This record gives sequence, C-alpha cells and structure tokens, in this order.
Amino acid sequence: MYPYVLEKAEDSSWLTTTDIEQVSEELHYLKQFDQATNEYRDIRWMYFRREVLNKYRNNNLCEIGGEYIRFLRHDKKTVASTVSFVNRNFANMNGIVLMLQAQEFINVPPTERLHWNQYEIPENEIKFK
Repeated sequence: MYPYVLEKAEDSSWLTTTDIEQVSEELHYLKQFDQATNEYRDIRWMYFRREVLNKYRNNNLCEIGGEYIRFLRHDKKTVASTVSFVNRNFANMNGIVLMLQAQEFINVPPTERLHWNQYEIPENEIKFK
C-alpha cells in the first residue's frame, strides 16, 4: 500500500510524502521485539474513547463504519488510509471503547494523532475483569 500512497501523496489532504516516510519508519520500529514487555511492539493494544470519531462524522473526506474509519483522498472515493478497531465495553468505562493495535494506530494520519491522543485511555485505567 505505501509505495502507491507515496506516489499519490499530493492527492491527499491527510498524508504528505513526509508523513508516508514517517509512517514507514514507525512501522519498522513497531515490527521489532520489545525485550522489556516480551512482545512485538506492533501488537500492543491501545484504547480510545469512541468520541474520538465525532470530529470526522460530517467530514466528506472520511467514512466511518462499525469497525473502521477511512480517510479519503480529494476524489472522495480513493482511500488514503484505513484504521481498523474493535468496539468493546469494559465494566469501569462509560460507553464503548475503541481498541486498536499499535500497527493500526500508525494508519491514523500524523496530522490527526494529537486529536486521537486526547481521547486515549491508558491501559492501567482499563479493568479487564
């Protein structure tokens, strides 16, 4: 996907060529094994309040489905990036929480990550039982 995106980055309001290069470097980092946690970095789960999607609901360059958000190119048809997530309820959280792995989070356009970070729920605040 990334070589095509790199060629067409100028057609996207979400991703620049520099963003694509950044994502490529992040992907390389995430594919490495983390000795401290004894797992690969790319499979680490991240948690977000569902309200993170509200910003994109009336944006004609976004498509929100039950378990994904697509960031579209200017033609409003071609996908620039897709972020897949799982909807889950946790006993101590009010409402649905979006769960996504770190390898999916890198598909959030870099220009949008500060917005997403405002809605991130630290893992230590999630009660799994």
